[in-house]
Amino acid sequence: MLSNAKRLLKEICPSYEYVEWDCFVWSKTLNLIGFDQDIKSANNYVLDIGSRDLSLAYSLRAYSNINVISSDYMPLSTEGRRRQTLFDLKFKRLDIKNNVILEEIYDIIYVKSVLGSACKTEDELRQAVNFLADNVGPKGRVYIIENMYVSDFHQFMRSNLVKWGTSWNYWRYDEIVSILKERLHISVQRR
Repeated sequence: MLSNAKRLLKEICPSYEYVEWDCFVWSKTLNLIGFDQDIKSANNYVLDIGSRDLSLAYSLRAYSNINVISSDYMPLSTEGRRRQTLFDLKFKRLDIKNNVILEEIYDIIYVKSVLGSACKTEDELRQAVNFLADNVGPKGRVYIIENMYVSDFHQFMRSNLVKWGTSWNYWRYDEIVSILKERLHISVQRR
């Protein structure tokens, strides 16, 4: 499966060696949910939240030649700084719980594995959703790909086998959807 994803990414982005391992896996998911078609039609800006290594920004920019701005609440990593210099990528340091209005209006906001780390309470999740709703354009789309609660067994395994497993908030599907519906028109695709 991983080799198929690598082959697909190599077709999309010849310099795929700059893309981290999870981007190979997520690239297949993105095609399933229609992200590949939306990215082709994006006119102005794409905001990639939770990407201090800039790997997804690099692959998206090479794929569609649009303005991709990566962001994270942490400063750029060493690898992120290297990629930023090599490929002239843009980075903004921001916390999605601070409901700021950015200068740009985004056609697409992409959030991957952020809400479980950044949002520990429903109020913090609501602040993050407000940020997303306030910064996406009128016809824009917000993509949220998140590690969520699946079962007690899954929670136990993640808590004991992944170094950040105990600090992650595994939101339940219904919790996230009810808060999203407060500000965003949503079309949920569970996979």
